[in-house]
Amino acid sequence: MTLQNDDLLLVNRGGTSFKAEYGLLKQNINEDSGISVSEDAPTDPSEGDLWYNSDDGRLYVWYVNETTGVVTDVSVRNGGSGYNTSGTDVSTDGGSGSELTIDYQAGVGGKLANPTVNQGGHAYEVNDVVFVTGSGHANSTVNITAVNAVAVGQWVDASPDGGGGGGGASVTTSENPPAGAVVGDMWWDSSDGADSNGGRLYLYYDSQWVQTSNVGGGGGGGTTYWNRSGTTLSPVNDGDVVSTTNAFTVKHPVGTSSGVASFVNYIDGSGNFAIYADGTTKVGGDAGPSPNITLNATGKAQFGKNTGSASQGRNGILAEGELGRLIILKAIGAGTGATYITCAREPGETDFVVEATGVVRATNTTIQPIISERRLKENIVAIDGDVAWETVKTTPYYAYNFIGSPIDSVCYGPMADEVPAEMVVQPMEENEAGVMVARSDDAGPVRTYDNGMLQARLYTALQTALTRIEALEAEVQLLKGGN
Repeated sequence: MTLQNDDLLLVNRGGTSFKAEYGLLKQNINEDSGISVSEDAPTDPSEGDLWYNSDDGRLYVWYVNETTGVVTDVSVRNGGSGYNTSGTDVSTDGGSGSELTIDYQAGVGGKLANPTVNQGGHAYEVNDVVFVTGSGHANSTVNITAVNAVAVGQWVDASPDGGGGGGGASVTTSENPPAGAVVGDMWWDSSDGADSNGGRLYLYYDSQWVQTSNVGGGGGGGTTYWNRSGTTLSPVNDGDVVSTTNAFTVKHPVGTSSGVASFVNYIDGSGNFAIYADGTTKVGGDAGPSPNITLNATGKAQFGKNTGSASQGRNGILAEGELGRLIILKAIGAGTGATYITCAREPGETDFVVEATGVVRATNTTIQPIISERRLKENIVAIDGDVAWETVKTTPYYAYNFIGSPIDSVCYGPMADEVPAEMVVQPMEENEAGVMVARSDDAGPVRTYDNGMLQARLYTALQTALTRIEALEAEVQLLKGGN
């Protein structure tokens, strides 16, 4: 029923009853209580204003649930590449705010085109630059071109029974979240059992159930509220912690340093186990600066204290999965007899050793080929005897020490500068950008030689020499017989 201003209402005052027009009573209520009474919501309300809806007979309060800084418009700054399909509700990173998501289309040449706001986020400013994130996206950014200039609010039903269009501060006790909740509603989770999350109080705010009590109810420290989406706990706010039957989760702010620990297990003040924001896991010893084992999120595994300087005992093993290599670190100062690798069939025995100076020792000093069947090979070409003879005859062989190595660490071989050009090898290595480049120092490229090619020519030259010796012997024998 809708009341008209000239409708008569019966009013009782001090035991005396009299009739009064609804319009006059409405005016008096407005003047005395500060409550706006009308069929339509008041314009330009302030937070906390009250409005009595004369159409549905309910009292409402103006509740501001978002301040300025909600993004309303964006534009392309850098279109990037690789956008072959449109995207919806795509997350962003950067700028002065957070939680902005956008929709976009795939433009010409795979560039991001026509971005629009999906969720306006919080606390952004005009001219903020944000990066478009998500799988398959590359190098695109958008500019914030407009944000809301006034606070965003809503009329929330404050009637005592919680009925009508809004539902005031009702409290529901049930095993599952109540349907149709509005801001301010409360729910006590009464579920029970080993796998339940019961015994917690939630407040409905910003379209979600936010936990207002810690696990176990009350008590000290830690996070004071966790989020529940449907029937599942999950972290939403920075610093939220969630513990369920199958998981323990910590939410870090966007841009958190990889060196921030998500979980640390302490014994006597020393962290013996730690998981970091980027997924790195450290085990043993002091799990911060010098762990015994580090499992790196980029595919590396470290065993031993190999993170300090050489003088601090940089000993250990580093396995780099993405490069397919195994590195063994040895502290500077280790003697020439110190070993990187030792292989033995029994304790106390030694069958194979790689020393710190690079010397390889073994009970069998020949490197044996794994397979050598002719039928398994191709491009078989005999070594040219004349070329082999000339190589051996013209290539000097030396005894030498590497600069800075111990005087008794003598090596033998030719110089890369003096072997035939086709025998020179240029080693490659990965630079800081991950690109393979020629190994070099301040003086220029650092080269070596193909020892397999040299050995092949040495063997062929020896065969050639034996053939010539046999021919010479035959000639000498013939001369002797002739005399």
